[in-house]
Amino acid sequence: MIDSSAHTRFESAIAAQNPVPALLDLARALKAEGVSQDEMVRFYASKHGEHYDDVEDTIRDAIADAADCICGHAFPRIFDTIV
Repeated sequence: MIDSSAHTRFESAIAAQNPVPALLDLARALKAEGVSQDEMVRFYASKHGEHYDDVEDTIRDAIADAADCICGHAFPRIFDTIV
């Protein structure tokens, strides 16, 4: 289950100097905490939507890159299943 700390950790990850590895680390941590692939995909998609109109497209692109790894469409895959 995505809790309020996940939102805080997500914002910290996108504020990192290199957000893609930070977002992937968060995804691995969430998986270890029992968050399902479907729930994580929805969470990252909602965050992508929140940042869609940002002037700085680096953050939006980082979220999309991490989401691709969560969905299994890019490496490193976070889950074995492709959705």
